[in-house]
Amino acid sequence: MVSFNQGDVLFLLSEIAWAAYALIGAKVMGHMSVLSATGWSGFLGAISVWLYGMATGSFHLVTLTGGLWLSFFYIVLFGGILAMLFWNLGLHNTGPSLTAIFPNIMPLIGMLGAVICFHETIGLLELAGAAAIFTGVYLTIHFGKR
Repeated sequence: MVSFNQGDVLFLLSEIAWAAYALIGAKVMGHMSVLSATGWSGFLGAISVWLYGMATGSFHLVTLTGGLWLSFFYIVLFGGILAMLFWNLGLHNTGPSLTAIFPNIMPLIGMLGAVICFHETIGLLELAGAAAIFTGVYLTIHFGKR
């Protein structure tokens, strides 16, 4: 018997939502600017998260100290606004099928960040994984050209 935990289901739903976002975003950006599309998607996303928090009783206001406010704005700016803007620029300029390939590189960025920030070491297993990712991205990008 197959069983799924809540995290598996949420992960699957997030991937479906992301695919829908990319496909809908490509259509929407044919009618409005990338900046407008990013603003509206961020606004609608914030409303959705707020509604979810209210519906589940998990929305709570907290008091933040100066350092936590800095962290909050850093995440909102770089992990939210700029990440969405750059994604939408890529989506607008290259289309959803090509843009969808590049999130596969995120584990490599995480690995690089761990080396730089936490002085982690990269072993043979990590290098093999990186090679597999690069090979997959390369084959995906160049497959249609033959």
